[in-house]
Amino acid sequence: MTNTSIDLPIIKLFGDPTENFYQLGLKDKNRHNVVLDHINSLIKTPWKGVNLVAGEVLKQVLARTLANCPHFKKNISAYSEGLGTPFDEVARALLTPELLSFMSKWIPGLPPGLLGCSSYFFWDDKLGSPAHGRILDFPLLGSFDKEERVIITKFNNSPKIVSYGSVGMPYPGLTAMNSEGVSYALHQKFTDSLNQNGTPIFELAFQLMSKVGDKKSAIEFLKKNQSITPWGMNLGFSDGSVLTAELSGAELFYREHQLEPGKVIYVNNKLEDTSLDQKDFFPYGLDEFNNLREEVALEKIDKFLNKKEVDDKRVLRVISSPLINKKSPLRPDPTTMSSLGISIFNPTEGRALIISKEGPKYFKAEAHKITDLWKEEVSSIEKYKESKTDEKYCQGMRHLMLAQVAFDKDIKEDIYHHLQMSIELLKDYKEKNLAAFYFLIFQYKEEKHEKVRNNLLDQFRDLRGKLTPYLEDNISLFIYRLERLTKVGSTINAESFSFEKIKTLYIEEEKIPDFLLHKATATLLNPRIDMWDCIHAHIKA
Repeated sequence: MTNTSIDLPIIKLFGDPTENFYQLGLKDKNRHNVVLDHINSLIKTPWKGVNLVAGEVLKQVLARTLANCPHFKKNISAYSEGLGTPFDEVARALLTPELLSFMSKWIPGLPPGLLGCSSYFFWDDKLGSPAHGRILDFPLLGSFDKEERVIITKFNNSPKIVSYGSVGMPYPGLTAMNSEGVSYALHQKFTDSLNQNGTPIFELAFQLMSKVGDKKSAIEFLKKNQSITPWGMNLGFSDGSVLTAELSGAELFYREHQLEPGKVIYVNNKLEDTSLDQKDFFPYGLDEFNNLREEVALEKIDKFLNKKEVDDKRVLRVISSPLINKKSPLRPDPTTMSSLGISIFNPTEGRALIISKEGPKYFKAEAHKITDLWKEEVSSIEKYKESKTDEKYCQGMRHLMLAQVAFDKDIKEDIYHHLQMSIELLKDYKEKNLAAFYFLIFQYKEEKHEKVRNNLLDQFRDLRGKLTPYLEDNISLFIYRLERLTKVGSTINAESFSFEKIKTLYIEEEKIPDFLLHKATATLLNPRIDMWDCIHAHIKA
């Protein structure tokens, strides 16, 4: 194992996998807890009973997984031994992102975490080969981005694999490419599906990248394997073909595409299984979140990439720069406040461009470039002439995400500080209304004084017309609650809501007595700023 770096740490692992997982554990020792503890915080709540149930589910799934997946047990045992950390702690942390995709449906109060993503597949005109732009969204700001790294593996009887990830996550399971010409990006999907006979997704991705070299072999591999929960496996190949696949337990759904010069393919967390409606699953706002990000992505592609010479440098700048349009309504950009990894991987050329340093990974006029990856890699910093994204916007969105991190870690005093900073920094942008919305939600959770509630009611009313349609429905729901709590007379009825799940919440809340309304609606209220959502877990809508 060797380690080289100019700006971004590069770890090289060669030979026997078990020995290298152990050596990687030794290297990560005393640093891995930053990321793994943050991951574990995603499955904790302020309620002891909920945590006990979630912990029991994790324990049962882990026991079944270890019985079915000897490779996972062997690899993580070696890594854990190197770390000097109990195996169960590491294995549970690596399983947690999977379980969040379904557990919030069955365990009210457990906030879903989004390993969200966007992928841009394109033909690089300058290099004459296909490439894969990747945005990794994960609610681990302040940990993952502080410990980011590239790992290069050349294990016995396996192609060379280059992956982007962080300390504490030993697998090439998030963003990777191999010397056979395959690029890979993992996208999380949300349903209520659980298959206890499946393989953990990071182990499955490792096996995939170790064995496949073209689209046909990738499809055959995915048909023969099972996942625990639904995941998007998005792959590009050296002949320009693209596979956007969704593995849901033993079922595989996929689309095949073909790249050509001038064509850019965008995908995010939308379900490939067209028999399902995303609006039926927690988080209920994910369908709109996916659609609006796609809408913005297609506008970026049309404005900055269509009918122009496209190369990895241009695409990296486009996908990491927020689309600021003062005439359009507020919409989430594919580069979000939780974007912790933005990269371009070109497996044909053995080349990568990666935006490094702190998240969110907005365009800052430079990137880490690694070339000749299939020989002896060369690292450098790629400079851009274009000016960087406005720093106030970047910091405003960073504080907005740090408020979510504070909530996930149950550090209440930090939540208001970060939201106030975000509102101030974003005062010249529409996103200030998003920050203001969540500031009001956290106040609603905590404040019981009648005067404060009257003020909150006025501020929620002032936000009308300034957010996305789904969040507008949430505004109406909070206005309804506050009108009842302050006894000013209701202006909200069932026809005030466009989204059926929010309308159902309203109808069910009408049955709650006034003296229980605040406790019932605030106790299991989980704001998800990273997903532009708010989980109302007291009622199964």
